[in-house]
Amino acid sequence: MVKMIKIFSITSRVYYQDTDAGGVIYHSKYLDFCERARTEFLRDRNVNQVTLMKQGVLFVVRNLNIDYIYSGKLDDLIDITVKIKELGGVRIKMEQTILRNNDRVLLVKMNLELVCINKEFKPIRLPKDLVEKLR
Repeated sequence: MVKMIKIFSITSRVYYQDTDAGGVIYHSKYLDFCERARTEFLRDRNVNQVTLMKQGVLFVVRNLNIDYIYSGKLDDLIDITVKIKELGGVRIKMEQTILRNNDRVLLVKMNLELVCINKEFKPIRLPKDLVEKLR
């Protein structure tokens, strides 16, 4: 197991579809924002998820803890960060945050654990080339 901190960030706008009737980000939408940031994080490291899937390498969320700290609102610009905290044999531990862009107010902090599995949903080791790209 390798302990590490890798930081990546994207910026996104909060659209009407992301909010409830009061213009506040709906709680499950934070998961969507974080998923997009993880996808862009992989793209930034030349990791193609379609290629991984064809090779029988899949990822599932094993554990997720999310702290809702402050409400984001319609039309906010938000920054979503991705930090790799640990790379293990079959798992990746990450921390993600969502901050309001203009005043850096922390909206959400999330810790999650991803597990690498095959098409039969059995745990498998992270491919070596993937580990190298994530370091």
